[in-house]
Amino acid sequence: MPEPKRLFLTRVVASESAIAEALATAKATKLRAFHVAPDELFLEGDLSFNLNDPYAIVTQDSSLSGLWLGRAEAENFLRHECPWEWPKLGFAQGMVAHLALKLYLETDRVLIICFSPFAQDLAERLRGYAHE
Repeated sequence: MPEPKRLFLTRVVASESAIAEALATAKATKLRAFHVAPDELFLEGDLSFNLNDPYAIVTQDSSLSGLWLGRAEAENFLRHECPWEWPKLGFAQGMVAHLALKLYLETDRVLIICFSPFAQDLAERLRGYAHE
């Protein structure tokens, strides 16, 4: 089972129109974007750009850790440890295995994200589902 690794993301907090602009920039530059709220998103990598929002916050964030799992392996873990219905694709967040997690679901894999101080806890919970 892979171990969660620290993620180096760009956090954007801004108006919904500025978030839409940031999403378009991410798509054009082929950066993965995690749209976590109407006024917030995370972008993979170190990205600095100006948004059409004088109050926008664009900052580097390394407070999260994550790991990619194959879709079947992730679904096995979530089926046992997630008390809420997760989407087929896209972003979701909530309590999973008694940890506050963020999930980014793609067709064939899932990124499981936690706050870095809980990365070891996440790894321990995942080990029980490695070969079920």
